[in-house]
Amino acid sequence: MKRCVMATAIMLSGAFGGVATAKEVAVCHGFGVYATEPLTKINCKIGDADNYKQTTLYALTKAGWSIHAVTPIKSGYDDITYIYLEK
Repeated sequence: MKRCVMATAIMLSGAFGGVATAKEVAVCHGFGVYATEPLTKINCKIGDADNYKQTTLYALTKAGWSIHAVTPIKSGYDDITYIYLEK
């Protein structure tokens, strides 16, 4: 699942980023629809970092990140929302 999400983020960066432009990509996730609220804490993996950073969408967009895709996933009893950002 984790590899699938990272592969999707790489494909999205190529699709949105243009041919010659290198963009930084972040993949964030949180629980349910609350993950898309500006001040809700979400976990983000920026670039090829090994660990996640906890932040908010408000802080990311204020720092110059833009949201390119939001993918809700139902996994058993959990609703997880993945958010793909680019800078």
